[in-house]
Amino acid sequence: MMRDGQYQGDEYFCKASENNSVMNSACSKMYSKEFLQEHGICFEEGLLYEDALFSYQCFIHAQKIYSLNKKLYVYRTREDSIMTKQIKLQCVESYFDILKAKKEVQNENN
Repeated sequence: MMRDGQYQGDEYFCKASENNSVMNSACSKMYSKEFLQEHGICFEEGLLYEDALFSYQCFIHAQKIYSLNKKLYVYRTREDSIMTKQIKLQCVESYFDILKAKKEVQNENN
């Protein structure tokens, strides 16, 4: 778990990755519309688990992030959700698409 405080986006992502606490869920963060538009960040149509790519792009481009370790919402899953279904070919393809897109973002931003 990351400590409360301000971080640079890529610094936050690296530290959170080291202790396995990266939260990919887009609803666990707040964004400015201007930030998303400036960097062309949006959800990829037809991609499953699109939060992972969306969040990664935000981390990479963010000049500053403020981490607040406080529970502010309840995350619920239901039996027929994407998170509880069996893995299908589209899921695997989406994972590979996300990895490829992350690599492209990483290359573009050193």
